[in-house]
Amino acid sequence: MSSAVTGPGRSGSPGLSPALARTYNGAMRDDNTMPAAEDGFRLRSRDRAFFRALAEAAMPPSGKLPGAGSRAVERFELFLDSQAEWVRWLFLALGRSLDLMTRLRSLRGFAALPRERREQLLCEWSQGRTHERLMCRLLTTPLKVAHFDDPAIHVLFGSRYAPEPVVESSPPRYMQQVRHLPDLDRDLEIEAEVVVVGTGAGGAVVARELAARGIAVVMLEEGQYLRRPDLALPHAEKLARLYRSGGMLATFGNAPVALQLGCCVGGTTAINSGTCYRPGPEVLRDWRRMGLGMFTPEHLEPYFERVEAVLQVQAAAEKNLGRIAAIIRRGCDALGYAHEPVPRNAPDCDAQAHCQFGCPSDAKRSTNVSYVPLALDASALLYTGATVTRVLTRKGRAAGVRARAALPGGGARHLTVEAPLVVVSCGALLTPPLLMRSGLCTRGGQLGRNLSIHPSSAVFAVMDEEVRGWEGIPQSYAVTEFIGQGITMEGGFPRLEFATLLLPAQGRAFMDLMARFERVAVFGFMLRDDARGRVFRGPGSLPIIRYDFSPVDRYRIKRARELLCRIFLAAGARQVYSGIPGAPPIEGQPDLDRFIRTDVPIERMEFAAFHPLGTARLGTSAKNSVTAHDHQAHELPGLYIVDGSSVPTPLGVNPQVTIMALATRAAELIAEQVR
Repeated sequence: MSSAVTGPGRSGSPGLSPALARTYNGAMRDDNTMPAAEDGFRLRSRDRAFFRALAEAAMPPSGKLPGAGSRAVERFELFLDSQAEWVRWLFLALGRSLDLMTRLRSLRGFAALPRERREQLLCEWSQGRTHERLMCRLLTTPLKVAHFDDPAIHVLFGSRYAPEPVVESSPPRYMQQVRHLPDLDRDLEIEAEVVVVGTGAGGAVVARELAARGIAVVMLEEGQYLRRPDLALPHAEKLARLYRSGGMLATFGNAPVALQLGCCVGGTTAINSGTCYRPGPEVLRDWRRMGLGMFTPEHLEPYFERVEAVLQVQAAAEKNLGRIAAIIRRGCDALGYAHEPVPRNAPDCDAQAHCQFGCPSDAKRSTNVSYVPLALDASALLYTGATVTRVLTRKGRAAGVRARAALPGGGARHLTVEAPLVVVSCGALLTPPLLMRSGLCTRGGQLGRNLSIHPSSAVFAVMDEEVRGWEGIPQSYAVTEFIGQGITMEGGFPRLEFATLLLPAQGRAFMDLMARFERVAVFGFMLRDDARGRVFRGPGSLPIIRYDFSPVDRYRIKRARELLCRIFLAAGARQVYSGIPGAPPIEGQPDLDRFIRTDVPIERMEFAAFHPLGTARLGTSAKNSVTAHDHQAHELPGLYIVDGSSVPTPLGVNPQVTIMALATRAAELIAEQVR
């Protein structure tokens, strides 16, 4: 067995891959380009020429901003180097397809065309047929991120590129309870009273509550334990380490939705904005109508109180709200809409605005700095780098799990944990595939169904005043007026390089907007969705996710965009962009009226989602659910599912404290079963 570890940077270094270490540790060439990743993935010369030509067309020089070129492609290569083989294949296939489309149209390859013609084609494709728009969006997005993920460009705006490195003289005592599975010198079989798969909002809470009762608990986590010394990393590296599939998961259906999941100790709580809302009374009423009569506000109150005490939930401090909050407040006051600072789990927040990449000051009490250390302090064990491949059974009951870790030189290390009680907390997208691979919970036909995701999008405005949205909490403020209508509006200002994901433009129009980034205000909305999707087992551990927007959701989307446009106009915005690719800016009421009259097909819109729920939901029987009110699977005694998948319906608000409150309650019931 290996010695205890302190995360990827155990020796005191941040633990960069060799290619990224060479790139970011001052290894810049005199011509301000980066050395090649000698040992990493390299594009072929033909593909490199295509992607350079694409970057030049998508991001020509504008004002103070330099145009993109070889440097963006080199950073793009580093991104591909950190991705799975299927991701590399996808980008290469799409690039070659777009180049072929150009040859069929112009009799020359994309790279052989003048830049102005390339930019014209790119703008046409970005507003063309569905497959053209998707190809264009997928191919240019990582290039845009790569170009703007640059300290020199951050300097132009006066924004902080990276948090200050933190030097740790010695790891905390609880890290002695952590083992990194790939570091073990042999395969291992151990026993526990309870094994918990996952360390996010569900698993970490159950592990802590059980360990505090003196129960022998083993936690398994596929990702790494990144801690403060590990977070002064380039964002490309953190994207690969903190996010599932590098942030490349998406649904398929009538409009694709990008899905952002954590893959690290802390799960998605490590990469969210720390927002902590309880569900509204209408949500609990829906649960009781489903036969879950025990879920009254009075019954759940002590569990919410316990969670909020551990997380130290309080309203975002006025000094950290940022200027976007003032703009939204001004617009809402003019229109008479209810609004407020969001409640958060970051009592000592210093507004570095790195929430989505691991809090650099540990102020955000995600489970990696709250519940997981509490569980470890109570003698739980944690194995990181452990991908659970199967839930084990014996005599009709859960009996443990089997996990593996790929080794750098080839081969694998295996871990078997035998336990009479198994808690699966992989999340709504990954719990169903694990159970399907294990041949469990499939007889009733409900596993993987009933998926809700809280689809979200954003509206942005160009103001006369400086906004400097990076100076403040990214999600500090909310418009609460329309929650009862299934529409929640919350701030969502991105870092400079990731703002490129929100601006639906290409070429000169895109760069002109980015050149005014200090005057851009962004605010998001999400739905308590009416639609229900489905999760299927995909290749390896990946899910396949089907989701189609319903007519009700389409109405709410248009209503949400209209409302945010009104708020920005009332706050004095010069231009408001609805977030629909190709739509002209809105500069006044006549433009807004035209927007309201325009029927935009759902497939022309772009969405993201962060809150998948319901795919192994609680219910009264295997005919309508996967788990009973105590989170135990209907079809397998001893198997408990405690994560977003067990939440019965969409909440319309950020779900982490709801999942945690349900997990606290579930832990009480599980503890009663420990013999």
